[in-house]
Formats: sequence, C-alpha cells, structure tokens
Amino acid sequence: MSRNGYIIVSITPFIALILFFLSSLIWGWTYSWLWFLLIPIVGVVVYGAGYGNDRDNDRDRDRYRR
Repeated sequence: MSRNGYIIVSITPFIALILFFLSSLIWGWTYSWLWFLLIPIVGVVVYGAGYGNDRDNDRDRDRYRR
C-alpha cells in the first residue's frame, strides 16, 4: 500500500469532524452526522480496489508452483 493511502485514511476522521461542526453551525444538527459516513467510504475507495488482488495472485502462483 502506498504512503498516500495511509495519509488520506488517517486524515479523513479529522476532516469529517471539522465538516460535522461546520455544517451543524450552518444547517443544524439534523443531517450533519452524515459526514462521518465519509470515513468508511474513503476506506473502501483507498483499500477496497486492490486488496484481494495480491492474495489471489499469491494463491495462483503457489498453485502452479507445485
């Protein structure tokens, strides 16, 4: 995993918290909690795309090595 992925995922909770308080001041508390959904969404986008590929490639390589 690249270093940029770790940085983006690490910063996301702080960005969500800032957006939570800013939007609650502007529009109220009703929908401001939705910013916390940004945390798992960013995790899926950063880690979800290529997570299984290395494991699958290792399994296939070991299968043909025998």
